[in-house]
Amino acid sequence: MGQIKSLKSLLKSQGVVFHDIKQTEGQLNFINYWAYDYIQPLRDKGLIGIGYTDHYALDEDLTRATVNRTQYAMQSNSPFQTSTIPVELIPRTGP
Repeated sequence: MGQIKSLKSLLKSQGVVFHDIKQTEGQLNFINYWAYDYIQPLRDKGLIGIGYTDHYALDEDLTRATVNRTQYAMQSNSPFQTSTIPVELIPRTGP
């Protein structure tokens, strides 16, 4: 028996009740989102988060504050030093 199953069995014998965790529609949409494989490592390292809105706002325009915060987090957490690109130099697309 694997260690996880053994531990779960022991905990159950001591009265611990395990509840199934059901994924919400929002979570399932996020998992199926085209950029999930890119977002997951950033999320796991704490470089991005859902904030108070409970979603990543993946289809919304980035704000200057979001870009600056992301660049700062990457610089602060990376062993590699890179230069940041001022937001003013990023070409705009669309209207």
